[in-house]
Amino acid sequence: MRFLTIFLAAGMAGSSMAQPADRLLRGHVLEAATGRPVVGANVILVGTLMGTITDVDGRFSMRVVRDG
Repeated sequence: MRFLTIFLAAGMAGSSMAQPADRLLRGHVLEAATGRPVVGANVILVGTLMGTITDVDGRFSMRVVRDG
């Protein structure tokens, strides 16, 4: 079994005035033992159906819209 270390960075995007808050969630998925990127890892936002996969460098990003 491989253990993964996930580093996440979230930043605000757009205006929060009169619209739900939009966030761009970005991160990098690495193997804990070797520090190598994990290609094609599934990244899912817990409690939602939103998700994406990592690229060839283990990086991912997805836009998250919060309702009110």
